[in-house]
Amino acid sequence: MNEEGLLYAGLRADRNSILGSDREDVQTAAVSRAIFPANPGCREHLNAIIDAVEVMRLLLGKEILERRGKGLQSELERAVAKLKELGAERIILIGSMARGVVNPYGDIDLLVVMRTQERFLDRLRTAYLSIQPSVAMDILVYTPEEFEDMKETNPFLVQALKEGRVLHAA
Repeated sequence: MNEEGLLYAGLRADRNSILGSDREDVQTAAVSRAIFPANPGCREHLNAIIDAVEVMRLLLGKEILERRGKGLQSELERAVAKLKELGAERIILIGSMARGVVNPYGDIDLLVVMRTQERFLDRLRTAYLSIQPSVAMDILVYTPEEFEDMKETNPFLVQALKEGRVLHAA
């Protein structure tokens, strides 16, 4: 492959890295960067393009995260309203969203305390059917008695209560 072809392959690899490249594209980009120091003008051009691509990737990433965060927040508010309608006494946001971490694949994790006679899996089904979430959502529903029995002895609940954010308490 000549220098021009290798430059094009390297630029294509850099462009593809934004879109989720494979290992071969990343290796091609690395090879093109390593070869072009012999041609300073070409290397400067390549560096400028790589810098521009990196800025675009960062801006797009930030925009995607902001959009995802707004979507999760909107869905969270809708879920809380539905759970209140079901009679939730306490709703606690747990997990990454409670810690303020939003990522492109983030979800909503909720711990719910409500009076119910339903079995554990049936109450989860009721919650999911009521909310019909449009994003990934994990919901755990406990009765007040179950919650009281486990809140100090169950390691998962202890951690969730330490890091969680209370969204509703009746």
